[in-house]
Amino acid sequence: MMEYDAPKPRRATNASVATAREAREAVREVREKVGNWQSTASRLRTEYAYFTALTDKQRTANKAAELLVEIKPSVAELEGLEGTLPNHVASSSHFQDVLRALHSIVGTLEIFAGTPHR
Repeated sequence: MMEYDAPKPRRATNASVATAREAREAVREVREKVGNWQSTASRLRTEYAYFTALTDKQRTANKAAELLVEIKPSVAELEGLEGTLPNHVASSSHFQDVLRALHSIVGTLEIFAGTPHR
């Protein structure tokens, strides 16, 4: 996919528009993955709830643990980035929504990823 550089605006932009643009750019790479992670976590949670065989539950928990390993570096990266960004960008709803979504996914997966299966 080719990168497209938007032409520079001819007049000054609203401060809130500039803040939203900065926040979207800060979380762009992670935001592209969040939807896939959310659907996978939801599917795994559903599978875990409906499987009755211990081996199936264990396999699902292992998949959840693998997904957690993939997601946690992104959470740590965004949390670290939050401290380095200007306050108006870090507190932007665009940035905070992605961070909340990641925390929600991690919380969902941690419920059954590391639990003993009986």
